[in-house]
Amino acid sequence: MRDVFQSLPVEERERVKRAYVEYLRERNGAPDFDTKTCAKREAFFAELDARPLVVSPASRLDPDTFQRNQGAKRLDPGLDRRTLWALCAASVNLSEDWGVQYTFQLRTDRDPDDPYAWVLLEENYHTRLLADCVRMLGAQMAPAAEPKPTTRFILRALLHLPYALSNVTILAAEIIGIAAFQLMKDEAHVLFAHEPEVLARIDCLFDQILIDEIGHVRWLNSRLGPVRLAFTRRVTPLLATAFLRDVPEIIELLGRDRLMGTIRTLARTGHVELDGARKHPLDARLGHVEASAEEIEGVMALSLAG
Repeated sequence: MRDVFQSLPVEERERVKRAYVEYLRERNGAPDFDTKTCAKREAFFAELDARPLVVSPASRLDPDTFQRNQGAKRLDPGLDRRTLWALCAASVNLSEDWGVQYTFQLRTDRDPDDPYAWVLLEENYHTRLLADCVRMLGAQMAPAAEPKPTTRFILRALLHLPYALSNVTILAAEIIGIAAFQLMKDEAHVLFAHEPEVLARIDCLFDQILIDEIGHVRWLNSRLGPVRLAFTRRVTPLLATAFLRDVPEIIELLGRDRLMGTIRTLARTGHVELDGARKHPLDARLGHVEASAEEIEGVMALSLAG
């Protein structure tokens, strides 16, 4: 199990880049940067659309309550945990969507051999995955708006920096996101255990996000040397504290101690992995782990049956 804050030899960094681009092409299919789409991702969303799913009436959210609290500075007291879970998904979606669209405006170069261009496409799909989770619960996300001030400031600042500097903050943000997504996935197993089809769909959608995010972390690790990686390890919990000021619903749902404890553990150990002892396809491709072809195919699959 490799520490993502441990630097790679220079020659290994270039090998990671080549392997990552190959992996991205295989996982996502042909990209179209004008439409911000990838062939295999679009096929997956066509499958989602063809198999719509909504929770039972007893589990459905109150749409008015959801809309009133989405993006609110202060949440209604006494919100049920299913509503808080959906509000967390919506808040993360808002930050990701705003950051992705802002980046698309700033950076118009679209090179299919550039991993950063692929990462942006994957992040764009994450907003659609999160929106589908909210729709399953009987609510609709509000139209895109700017995130709250702290998040907006951090996103704007890092997007205007050269990659040599912004990669530090982006890596920290990816690790914070992985912690939050994994805890939300775990929480879904408590909240929707009585809705096995819905839970299976949530697992599938969150898995797609986590597989992508861990790939992003592996790529960013290969771009940073030992000094910047050591700094990233130290700054990750501090950045998490700043981000969480803008997401009161995730503190309400998961608890500050639980969430920050998970983030600090990831920062201390650097062990960012898929749950269930599954191996990430990029790690297998690079020879960092051993995994069967069947294991890797199962993780790579963009399918509701995968």
